[in-house]
Amino acid sequence: MEPQNKNKLILLIIVALVIAGGVFAAYSVVTKNQANQQLVDNDRNLLLIGINNSEWKSCNKDTDCVVVEGKTCCGCPGAINQNFVENWNSLKHDKCSTPAPLCSPCLPLSGMKAICEDNRCKAINANPI
Repeated sequence: MEPQNKNKLILLIIVALVIAGGVFAAYSVVTKNQANQQLVDNDRNLLLIGINNSEWKSCNKDTDCVVVEGKTCCGCPGAINQNFVENWNSLKHDKCSTPAPLCSPCLPLSGMKAICEDNRCKAINANPI
């Protein structure tokens, strides 16, 4: 291969790697923003159904917390103290009106894990990038 063609090939590979790195970085930011939005949605989920956030979400260690399904129309999975799971399961699930509103994307229940952070149960991505 001629030196000029070899230099063009190397330049092309470098450009491709830079583009791929940018795409990965953008995807990571979007994924993190979605996870952060899901945490906000979970807190809103509790408030919409009239739950005292501080009591149902209080914890001292990760094992105090469990992941639960959302209960509002756009409710994402969230985390509560395991002592309130029966209460949570007894709550009525709000159905979406027709047509359904545009909801922010949620991670599936199986993709979440519960942790205790700053004495509050929090649902996070179980498989972060």
